[in-house]
Amino acid sequence: MSALAVASVVAGVGLYMLKRWGFWLSIVVFPLLATVSGSTLLFSMSVPVENAGLEATLFDLSLGVILLFSFVSVLIVLDNRSNFK
Repeated sequence: MSALAVASVVAGVGLYMLKRWGFWLSIVVFPLLATVSGSTLLFSMSVPVENAGLEATLFDLSLGVILLFSFVSVLIVLDNRSNFK
C-alpha cells in the first residue's frame, strides 16, 4: 500500500510537470489503485458488523470517492495525452 501511495504521488508530480513518464506511471498505477480500493470496498461492505456506526460508513464512502476520482482522473489524463512531452 505504501509503494502504491508513493507511486501515485510521483505520478501526480509527473503529470503536473506534463512529463511523458508521469503519463505512463499514472496509467500503470490506475488499475492497481482501482483494484485495491474496489476489493477493500467490497470486502468492507460484505462483512456483517453489528453497530458499525459512522466510522464504517465514512470508510466505505471514502473508498467510493477514491474509486470515482481515480476513474475521472484517468479519463482526464487519457483525454490530454497529447500534451505530455
